Amino acid sequence: MKSPFIKLLLAILLLVPAFSYTQIIGTSGYMIGDNVEIGINDAGHEGAPLLGTSHNRSNAWVGSPVYFGFVANPQLDGWTDYDGDFFTPGSPENGFGLEIAGTNYHNNASGSLEDIAGSISSYDLEGDCMALVWDGTIGDIDVHIVYRLVTTELYYTTEVTLTNTGLTDYTDIYYYRNLDPDNNVTLSFDYTTQNTIVEQPDPGCEKALVTATSTAPWASYIGLGAIGANFRVSHGGFANRDASDIWNGLGGLTSAEGATVFADQAISLGYKVESLPAAESETFLFTIVLNAASIDAAISSLYYFDYVGGGGLIDECDPVIDTVETCSGIPVEISVDGPNADDYTWEWSPPGGLDIVFGPTVNASPAVTTTYTVTGTPDVVCLSSTIEKSIVVEIMPSPIIEIIDPGPECGEFDLTTLVVNDLGGVDSPIIEFYSVIPDSVDQVVGIWPSDIMYPGDVVYVMLGDTSLGCFDVELLIIDWATPPESGLDAVETLCNSIGASIDLNTLLSGADPGGVWEELTASGAFDPLTGVLDVEGLGAGDYTFIYIASNLPCPNDTSEFTITVNAVPIIDAGADDELCAGESITLSGSGAGIGGTYVWDGGITDGVAFTPGATATYTVTGTDANGCVGTDAVTITVNPLPIIDAGADDAICTGESVTLTGSGAGIGGTYVWDGGVSDGVAFTPAATATYTVTGTDANGC
Repeated sequence: MKSPFIKLLLAILLLVPAFSYTQIIGTSGYMIGDNVEIGINDAGHEGAPLLGTSHNRSNAWVGSPVYFGFVANPQLDGWTDYDGDFFTPGSPENGFGLEIAGTNYHNNASGSLEDIAGSISSYDLEGDCMALVWDGTIGDIDVHIVYRLVTTELYYTTEVTLTNTGLTDYTDIYYYRNLDPDNNVTLSFDYTTQNTIVEQPDPGCEKALVTATSTAPWASYIGLGAIGANFRVSHGGFANRDASDIWNGLGGLTSAEGATVFADQAISLGYKVESLPAAESETFLFTIVLNAASIDAAISSLYYFDYVGGGGLIDECDPVIDTVETCSGIPVEISVDGPNADDYTWEWSPPGGLDIVFGPTVNASPAVTTTYTVTGTPDVVCLSSTIEKSIVVEIMPSPIIEIIDPGPECGEFDLTTLVVNDLGGVDSPIIEFYSVIPDSVDQVVGIWPSDIMYPGDVVYVMLGDTSLGCFDVELLIIDWATPPESGLDAVETLCNSIGASIDLNTLLSGADPGGVWEELTASGAFDPLTGVLDVEGLGAGDYTFIYIASNLPCPNDTSEFTITVNAVPIIDAGADDELCAGESITLSGSGAGIGGTYVWDGGITDGVAFTPGATATYTVTGTDANGCVGTDAVTITVNPLPIIDAGADDAICTGESVTLTGSGAGIGGTYVWDGGVSDGVAFTPAATATYTVTGTDANGC
């Protein structure tokens, strides 16, 4: 018997107004349609906590994490009599898994088995279509699952994308979906269902369908269906966890087409990914059908349109109506696609604007907006109903390009600054640049490789609408100004000698005339109007100048000139000197520093002794290591030798004294006699002798 709490809960549920929505509560998500309601948990499969605003019902305890799986109202009586929950009563069994390299991973039951970590990542409601997205990962395989429900339908689809994010190629990956169909057990208290393999894919028909039906308290139905050679269905067992066994019908499972059993057993669907190379993905879809009359509609929902700018795997979610936009005169390719599309004969109407009317792919180029309908008639007996889908080809405005002249440009032009207007009324057109005239919006050949163009480049501007493929093209014409040229940098070295100066204009090389000079240092000796630097007496050091060449709108060009000024060396010829005739002297210059040289006039060699013949002045020229020159002079006075007179010869008698006195040395002169004789002092010679006197004048000669 139900507890008072459960009775109150059911009473509240009956008062909830009916409306469709999708939402995430906690870690679970819910899709509430007009006729089907689904709960998805954080493990990525049906089975979520109780939702008070839904029609979920189960005999599980109210706090069960998988209390709410999915329910359906194929009776279309406003949820008075309805089916489900389809698996939560008793021991819940529902989920999915993967077999990778022989190892099985599974997210099943009540959350106790969650090998594949993940979570619900997003939900969406657009028009009549709602979607819940779950993303998970096991090893280097990403699992992306999208559940879609059209609010008015009695089926929903599951889209699975497996992506190999690793570096290893995989083969024989198996996916499974396993479900224990309890149907209306909370009303009938009977867990058994009639489980039947309706179809298995074969070359004649690649339809897979397994169903579970019951009759108490009324007829109820659930089916797992798909189209494709890589699908298989089976029934049997309960907590089936081996994906390859499910696909092969092994391990006590039955997969023979037509096999049926009335039992409390699971139904399963398997898919085999034969090869999944590194960085590749594979996507497959199947449907959960909740009304026998909806089988064909559910299978039909697996078909979709592909076209430039849209479409794809149920890209618009609504599997019937779609719209493609194009421009007048621009054909758009439209394909109806899906599993085993070749099993149908496709016919398009109306024929106007189409290149063909039979086949899954046409090129449409109507003059005005047109709705085309494609009808697929099955060519195999297992597909019993036709598929009819409509798509609107809407003729949209085309861009009309207007390029705003950027004015004169110098040397290069940044294409991102170009102003381009659309006169055709297209929303958010894109601008692209090409070296050739493009023939489509998405043309890759000839795309301009950078944001910059230079003089001589040929660039075409395309204004396009990526969603439509419409575009307009115009050649970009730029008024190029010649960039100014200041020429090469230069350096020069000067000595600050008398009268030294330099005209910097003589240093220009490859420069445009008419530029201006500017000194970066403060010599006080530069005339920027003439470019002349007066170097005489300027302090030693480096002086820097720039030459600026201009030609608007180009930026100025500058070259730099460094003038190194070296000081003239202070040369010293030495002090003036005197010597006596016949003596030698050595003259040596100084002041030119290390590496300096000295050159004397008069044939004198620096540092080498010579004998001057007369008094003279000698000039030395000193050159330092920088080549700067200084001079100095020295006077050498040559004094003549005195003419000395010892006096007349004399004769005396033995014993007489005599006085010898020298002359000729002049004032201050001195006389020295040999033989011990003193000048001017009497002495008595012992015998006849010759006496020599040496006289030295005041100059020391």
